[in-house]
Amino acid sequence: MPKIVDHQQYRKELSIKCFSLFSKKGYSNVTMRQISTELGVSTGLLYHYFSTKEAIFESTINLIKDQDYEQARLRFGGEMPFESKLELFIAFMDEKKEYYQNLLLLVIDFYRSKTDRDTEKLWNHFAGFYKQVICTNLGLPENLGTPLLAALLGLVLHCIAAPATTDFKKEATLLGDMLSAYLTNLKIDKENP
Repeated sequence: MPKIVDHQQYRKELSIKCFSLFSKKGYSNVTMRQISTELGVSTGLLYHYFSTKEAIFESTINLIKDQDYEQARLRFGGEMPFESKLELFIAFMDEKKEYYQNLLLLVIDFYRSKTDRDTEKLWNHFAGFYKQVICTNLGLPENLGTPLLAALLGLVLHCIAAPATTDFKKEATLLGDMLSAYLTNLKIDKENP
């Protein structure tokens, strides 16, 4: 009796396994043949599920986003004061900083290897997703999404470039304190026009 394969699930499994390979070697330095070898599948099978390396990458990024959203929802779901959510958020980012470093480097490598509008579209989709997740889970106004994401990405990048001189949790806590102060001032301004 032939083996029944859930093609959609198998495609997801292949995509997730690619994250590790892309993270180690970078998007530009990996070929479809290397991917198939690393995954232990034939190149033909890989092409059956993905027409290009870019298709694998996009599938991988989308699955990572789904996983990140679910983890954030589970971690930050429910009612709690802003300060508690912020504390949880900083701890979450600190726990996963290596993961986010790999993800950021991977996205930068992909972006550098492409010059078309689809790359910009993918980046905007990626950044927009993370801005929304941050603002939604911390209960922040949408207009704070871009500066907060930029600050966090800068901090992640700084941790990559100067790990010995950067304490992620300490710097993220300072960023959180600045955000709290800003929100407090914003609230006072609204109450006293």
